[in-house]
Amino acid sequence: MWNLPPDEAVQLEADIRREPLLSWSPKSKKGIKRNYFVPSFGRDEELNDTRSHYEAAQKTFKTDWDILKKKEEKPKPPHVPNFGRDEDINASMNNLDEQEKTIGEMKTPEWDDG
Repeated sequence: MWNLPPDEAVQLEADIRREPLLSWSPKSKKGIKRNYFVPSFGRDEELNDTRSHYEAAQKTFKTDWDILKKKEEKPKPPHVPNFGRDEDINASMNNLDEQEKTIGEMKTPEWDDG
């Protein structure tokens, strides 16, 4: 047996063919209060904490994280000196040359696309 709440909490009988919004009608606007006073209690404490942590982090990292500022030109990347080919690559290339002299030229594998 189902244990249902009283009839006023659950709608048991309804005309399911009707459009639900057609039965709604706006209430009179005469009783609505407008232009009422809303007190200001200042900024929320969590926002104050967030702001102070944000400012402390900017000081710590000596940066300005203002995302609304006009973007400046991106700085050029730092120059990376060219020291030539790595000695491990040179050794691999020498080993390949020695093997190709002994065995023959290395063939490129053919791939089967399926």
